Amino acid sequence: MKTLNETLYACTRAYLIDVLDATNSVTHAAKVTGRNRTQFYRLLRKHNIKLRIREPNRGNKAWQSLEI
Repeated sequence: MKTLNETLYACTRAYLIDVLDATNSVTHAAKVTGRNRTQFYRLLRKHNIKLRIREPNRGNKAWQSLEI
């Protein structure tokens, strides 16, 4: 059984990834989560989600999820 902290981490991580998928913009994702961009970047770093530059017209996601 997972601990409460492990469950919160996993849920928060999944939520951040869903918001990034839905918005395709860090600025918009930060607004949706009620954070400013600096706070949002800290959340991404804490949850091992790295952003990458998308190539135009390739349909790539704006983020890359890294597993520990």
